[in-house]
Amino acid sequence: MTQALVIDFFCLRSTLSIKLFGPFLTLLVVQSKGWPFLAVVWGINDLCFLYGENSFARQWLFWQDLIDLFNITNPAGDIVASESYLRVLLVFVIGGFAVALKRFWLALFLGRQTFCE
Repeated sequence: MTQALVIDFFCLRSTLSIKLFGPFLTLLVVQSKGWPFLAVVWGINDLCFLYGENSFARQWLFWQDLIDLFNITNPAGDIVASESYLRVLLVFVIGGFAVALKRFWLALFLGRQTFCE
């Protein structure tokens, strides 16, 4: 849903992104459509919401007492606060961004060659 909202609506159907961020950043976002955009957004969302030692990262429904499976009585372990989990999330974000940059560079390179001829 985020991809449809950001790329399809905000970047392609509206001129607002070009006015706010310019043509190069808009092209970068459009060229990242597909798994690179999903990897970056998924990694950033996980870093914001599901990484660390806060209550929400350990148990999504920590505030309720009705179902013990979803609160503090069921220990979640330490994977959400581990260094290896952070590294996996950073690989997703950096890898997706690197592929988006490669696609952006290739679009500029081939576009300039086509335009020059």
